[in-house]
Amino acid sequence: MISYILALGIWTVVLGTIMLFWVMVRKKSISATKFRVYLIYAIIMICAGIVTIILNKYDGVCGILCGVTMLYVSYNDRNAYSRFTIPYIDNIETFFMGAVLVCYGLIRIFCE
Repeated sequence: MISYILALGIWTVVLGTIMLFWVMVRKKSISATKFRVYLIYAIIMICAGIVTIILNKYDGVCGILCGVTMLYVSYNDRNAYSRFTIPYIDNIETFFMGAVLVCYGLIRIFCE
């Protein structure tokens, strides 16, 4: 059985890789400052996920990184859907999951 720390590390690597490719595709349509910030954030996510997979710790950092990414994505899509439809509910669930992951990461870092 896979441990939740390993699963969070894998999820962070996957999410960071998706974000890295997203940044590379939209390189021309975003400003240079946003491009650099997104690129550095994606690389940090990938590195944190790999370190979590190898050392089997630092899952709090991965939780915060994944949670912030999910909050950012769901916040940007907040006006894309009409109220009380299935995509709107999915967006609310993504926002809630991001908040839960950030809380999990903070609890793991400060209450250990």
